[in-house]
Amino acid sequence: MRTLFFYLLICLSTSCFAQEKEVDFKVDYESFLSKHDMLWDIVPDKWQTAPYSGNGNVGFLLYQGPEEAENVISLHIGRHDYYDHREAKTKAEEMLWIKRSRLPLGHFKLTSNGKITGVDMRLDLWNAELTGTIKTSKGSYKIKGFTHSTKDVIFFETDTNDENIEITWHAEDPIPPVYEVLKSGGGPKGGTWDKMRAVNLEMVPKATLSEKNGYNFCYQPLFDHRGETTTAWKITGNSSGNQQLITSVHHSYPEHNSLDIVTKNLQEGEKSIEENNFLSSHKKWWHEYYPLSFLSINDAEKESF
Repeated sequence: MRTLFFYLLICLSTSCFAQEKEVDFKVDYESFLSKHDMLWDIVPDKWQTAPYSGNGNVGFLLYQGPEEAENVISLHIGRHDYYDHREAKTKAEEMLWIKRSRLPLGHFKLTSNGKITGVDMRLDLWNAELTGTIKTSKGSYKIKGFTHSTKDVIFFETDTNDENIEITWHAEDPIPPVYEVLKSGGGPKGGTWDKMRAVNLEMVPKATLSEKNGYNFCYQPLFDHRGETTTAWKITGNSSGNQQLITSVHHSYPEHNSLDIVTKNLQEGEKSIEENNFLSSHKKWWHEYYPLSFLSINDAEKESF
């Protein structure tokens, strides 16, 4: 056994791998990733099956919720750090994590003249971009959307010849979704769940809307002024032709500077669009990101995952 051990050591350190060939590692990432692009030919009706986009900070989901009209599909905006900051006065209250829950933000409704009858959409991984067509009983419209890789700005475009697409913002009340479920009698029973079910959270004021210098703002203060979130957006173009939406979200705590930051975000985004490098800089980041880590498996389903 000892002889075999020393033989292996010698092999590892000398000539056993002398004939190892160098690997010519060239990958056409665009072609490779395109095999795993996500496709939609059925209208997504919940967040679990929705096309998505994000940069780790802000992002969106596109789907038609069960409560929506047949001619509406919504762009649900999210931010990873938007959660409650209610003060816990005791250790027992610290366990009531509904006081630190993630919070719903709001969505843009895309309202067409005709009811939505189908979709043909692709999430292009190489370019980190959602494109496709939404079909209606009156015609159709093309979409293109992405969350910029390094700027907290979401871009979404609609283009049509035979429809009219109205884009409107709808703020959602910052109520923890699990709290609503528990109050309606749902959810697990016993322990901390029952304690949270017994809590009555004080509600915060409704969001307020404003407009300045061509930008629209939705300001949402949280309970006892412990945190705030501002969504800002601008819509340009023609609803019966080509139109663009740019939007940004910022959540601040303990600072109160969300309005200043989203304004700056949109200004920088607009400037980048005008200088024609907004989309190219977004793609460049992703094109440099993918080659940093690569794995190929002889199983398409696992490889796609």
